[in-house]
Amino acid sequence: MAIMILSTILKPFTTKKRQVSTLVNVLGLALGLAISMMIWMFVLHETRYDKFHADYQDIYRIHSTAGLGQGEPQTIPAAMFELGETIKRSFPEVKEVVRFTSYYHSPDVVFREEATTLSGILFGEDNFFEVFNFELLAGDPSTVLADPVNIVLSESTAARLAGSPMDALYQTMSIQGETYHVAGIMKDLPENTHMAFNAMANHERLPNQIKASGTNFFTYLKLTPDTDIRALENKLDETVKEVIQGNSIYDGIPMVIENALMNLADIHLDSSYIWELKDNGSRRNVIIFSLLSIFILLIEIINFVNLSTANSTLRAKEIGIRKVSGASRVELFKQLMVESFILTAIAFFLAMALAEAFSPYFSEQMGVHLSSSAIFTLRGVLLSLGTLLFTALLAGLYPAF
Repeated sequence: MAIMILSTILKPFTTKKRQVSTLVNVLGLALGLAISMMIWMFVLHETRYDKFHADYQDIYRIHSTAGLGQGEPQTIPAAMFELGETIKRSFPEVKEVVRFTSYYHSPDVVFREEATTLSGILFGEDNFFEVFNFELLAGDPSTVLADPVNIVLSESTAARLAGSPMDALYQTMSIQGETYHVAGIMKDLPENTHMAFNAMANHERLPNQIKASGTNFFTYLKLTPDTDIRALENKLDETVKEVIQGNSIYDGIPMVIENALMNLADIHLDSSYIWELKDNGSRRNVIIFSLLSIFILLIEIINFVNLSTANSTLRAKEIGIRKVSGASRVELFKQLMVESFILTAIAFFLAMALAEAFSPYFSEQMGVHLSSSAIFTLRGVLLSLGTLLFTALLAGLYPAF
């Protein structure tokens, strides 16, 4: 059995002419596959944002389109603080409300009597780490922000302040003269999230005037399954009207706010509004690159099939002799299909090596960290196997018949 497999593998390399044509064919397919694989890495990376959160399909962010008088309406990825309070009280279809905002740009911080500054501090709900599954290295997600004096630091921030992340745990620190207790350490945020922050504290520490007016709180809703999104958006619009009418700050101000909901997994590709925590991607770019990879792959597959077909004419005499010697049509079909599959597999594994070697350069050009591990996700494996089988089948069918 092993001898037969070895014979099949070496069959395309029996003559010098076939060696050259087979090598050119395999290398051409490998190069096209490698380029497509690097594009797949990018596409899979971009489409996996925020899908590590449990029940991400039920989590939505409120976007507000606000207009004042005759001014041009502006859409921002935030909502009024009081809207969240009303939702908690009166919206049974909403299981959890999570709000957070930034207050300081780069505040003065004192840790162990050493003064420094710290950017990326957010102030949010005490249920933040229950709804969003950012990994805590220390601290209980359900209680770590329950006390308004508590703060959670990222691993790298804690290391910068204390030398070692865990050395910062249970220490006190001062932010703009106010004392906080380090109650948790979270693992640095993964790249595939639209959020960006170095510390999370409780919004109870913020001045009331921050909450009294404006659409300045990122607001996320965890909904019950099968909630009617359009009906909920209409309900939010009516609620905002009531909130504005009930707030004397807006007396005499012709403000109109309309709300829209965007699913957590769509934010990275579909939201490019001001105030985003970091630059998002583009669904348009993902579609363009996806089509480009398909085009490159089809060109290489057609080229591979054409060269395989041309090579088959070099074997007409061999196949004729085998038929005269009594080889059945089924035996010839099996042999040629196995040869096609082996050559395609060689090209495929060579392409993986090329993609791995050149992915750092491609990552640098695209501005994201790409990894071949994306290919080994379920979607990546199915895509790769489908391409491998499709190419081998097309390349082997004509010579086989």
